[in-house]
Amino acid sequence: MKKVIFNADDFCYSLEFNKGILELLEEGTVTSTTVMVNHYNDEQAGQIAVLREIPNISVGLHVEFINNKDFKGDIENQYAKFEGLLGRAP
Repeated sequence: MKKVIFNADDFCYSLEFNKGILELLEEGTVTSTTVMVNHYNDEQAGQIAVLREIPNISVGLHVEFINNKDFKGDIENQYAKFEGLLGRAP
């Protein structure tokens, strides 16, 4: 039997995106999401808290390359932001 993974991309893009992704994760329609840490703002803190508490999901980092001369720095900075927001590694 093949397993299909449905990922809801772009968590933190907006409050509305987050709301929809949380609904899909909570009902089990999707089992993973990726977080755009550079779009996070304090209004999303409650939604991040909910995301942290949903069991049995995969949460990854959606890396955005901002500085075309320092890809490694972009990845390291966003990885650290992810750990700070989610309390764990992607």
